[in-house]
Amino acid sequence: MKKKKENKAVSQTVNLLYISFVITLFIVLIYVVFTKFFGSVSISSEEKGMVTSYNLLHDDLPDPVQKKIPEQGLRLEVAGTEVSIVELATYDITGKVEAIQDYSSSIAGSTLAHTALGGAVIDKISPRDISLSWGFLARSDENIYEHVTFTQQVQKRYVYWGFDNYLKEKYGEYQIKTHFSNNHIIPNDDHARKVLMSLKVGDIVRVTGYLVEVKVLQNGSTIATWGPSSLVRDDHDCEIIYAEHVVKQKRAN
Repeated sequence: MKKKKENKAVSQTVNLLYISFVITLFIVLIYVVFTKFFGSVSISSEEKGMVTSYNLLHDDLPDPVQKKIPEQGLRLEVAGTEVSIVELATYDITGKVEAIQDYSSSIAGSTLAHTALGGAVIDKISPRDISLSWGFLARSDENIYEHVTFTQQVQKRYVYWGFDNYLKEKYGEYQIKTHFSNNHIIPNDDHARKVLMSLKVGDIVRVTGYLVEVKVLQNGSTIATWGPSSLVRDDHDCEIIYAEHVVKQKRAN
């Protein structure tokens, strides 16, 4: 009788160990999958120095900083197609993400480019647009975006937005127009792409790099032109940014 009880106890212990092992394995598997697809993105020592903490109840995000440079270019090969990126100015923007649009097929690009191939290549190098606000427009103390409406035109990669009389009377139309932009982001490496694709509406992000013009080439001839990027903030056109760094900022509220 005693031996049977001992065997039963051993059996129960083995079962518990097996169940614990299965549960642990399941948790590890979930963690790996979650980290790969949704997890936080590591940050380099250089980018750590680019992080600032903002409280949007009383902090204004800085205005974008732009510096004109002599035009210079670089060449990429995307799926066997040559892409020319002409850098027009350095650019450094910190903003609150107000809207996001992803591009994963040639449908959107085929409208803005000369050919479906050109559109597909553009969508591949620039997988996401982010609309950013800064300055007073990014403040959260009075729910400014209760007074703003966004409409994204996917096939033209463009954001139409409007604001009501409350904002017009309080801040003036020009001030509002110069504190918001829709940005086509071309990440320069996998890390920048991963951070870009992890962004959510409400995040604060800093993007540094270049304002550019993009040309898609085939057999030495241009088959699609995208841009040039807007070089001013008051024309309601979009910025095309070749992003060397995409860095999430700390948000205190």
